[in-house]
Amino acid sequence: MSEVGSDDHPATVISQGVPDAFSVPSVSIPPGTVLNGIYIVDERIARGGMGEVYAGRNVQTGYKVAIKMILPEHAEDELIIGLFRREADVLHDIHHEAIVRYFLFSVDPVLGRSYLVMEYAEGPSLADHLKKHGAMSREDLDTLRCRIADGLHAAHKQGVFHRDISPDNIILIDGQVEKAKIIDFGIAKSSDSKDTLIGSSLAGKMNYISPEQLGLNGGVVSAKSDIYSLGLVLAQASTGQPLSMTGSQVDIIDKRRDVPDLATVPGHVRSLIQAMLAPVPEGRPDDMAMVADWDGKTFTGRRRPVRSSGRGRWLQGAAIAVSVLIACGLLIHEVAEDYFGIGPNVAVAAAPRIVLEPVQEEVVAPAAKVGEPYDWSTASFAYSGAPEKLLIRSIGRVPPGLIFSRDAEGVSKIAGTPTESGSFSFLIDAESPSGLVAEQVVILNVDMP
Repeated sequence: MSEVGSDDHPATVISQGVPDAFSVPSVSIPPGTVLNGIYIVDERIARGGMGEVYAGRNVQTGYKVAIKMILPEHAEDELIIGLFRREADVLHDIHHEAIVRYFLFSVDPVLGRSYLVMEYAEGPSLADHLKKHGAMSREDLDTLRCRIADGLHAAHKQGVFHRDISPDNIILIDGQVEKAKIIDFGIAKSSDSKDTLIGSSLAGKMNYISPEQLGLNGGVVSAKSDIYSLGLVLAQASTGQPLSMTGSQVDIIDKRRDVPDLATVPGHVRSLIQAMLAPVPEGRPDDMAMVADWDGKTFTGRRRPVRSSGRGRWLQGAAIAVSVLIACGLLIHEVAEDYFGIGPNVAVAAAPRIVLEPVQEEVVAPAAKVGEPYDWSTASFAYSGAPEKLLIRSIGRVPPGLIFSRDAEGVSKIAGTPTESGSFSFLIDAESPSGLVAEQVVILNVDMP
């Protein structure tokens, strides 16, 4: 089993066979290629928008590994390389048997491409296990809950939030629940960084995404967001079927304004999952340790008032009213005392609207000439938050010799000396901390001198 991020598909590949969504008819690096004299490439097993994953092994020991490598077209993209290196840093600092192990980050001098070497996690995903076997037994469900929550708690203690917990990103090594491992920290968020690590443009597969990742609750992603997603995973594991949390944009947000219907969830775990799926973070368990250590008794969550913030996100009293406007309109929700312990008939929603949109859908950049220095900057996106918190990157073929970058104010820049003439079209893609995405098309003609 190995991993890679992709915009539309789960970031996993089952060792028993690669799903159609990840079919890879061509080979980027030939089998037998040796990286830095240490690891030999056996086969490519997955490809995403920024990276690809190979099965490989240590030349000396034969130990099987997964090799995650930046795509050739991004090999010199300093932004992507920096994010890739941060993924290595995150995995390097997290040590837990329920999290895929990290071995090495390096750049192969021959290929000129950065890569990560990780544990090769072999076995079915939890999603495939549930499709085949249905609902888990109470014993297996408890084993899964304790192991995954404990692993995520280890990550959270390092200030890292996974943001993409789903049955596809939990692998049962050799099909055993007691050996479950969390994979794909590709879109993890570090609490001390403004950057999101390499991954899909939208953080989290929609059925398991937390309210905060949709801009609710101020769009602040934290350990509580992983608690919400794990609650949806445990609900599915307990019944064999996922809760319906998708639909139209309005549906996706509306379904997160209240605790979903848990009538099919077994009673022995229902109170815990109900608390984990509280619409606002304050209503959820304090941390993953509380989820892992739950003793099976009725869980009522935290029984203390919601605290106010300097920005006035929460207003305490007979009613708490906060509004969110995200494309589909105003959302305000009333939640019961059982979920939050903050008094009956409390109106709760998210902080003021956060907007991310292109200044122009399509921009024609000034023409460049082969062999002549080029430097062009543009404010690509209108953003109501702090622009330095945006993840901005180029997608597509930037003219050879030119490098895309951005500054702290969110301004996009293309500079360098072009080496090839022609008409080039590529995207400038932006993602906010809450998962809002936008893109701008750039057309740049490079003429002969």
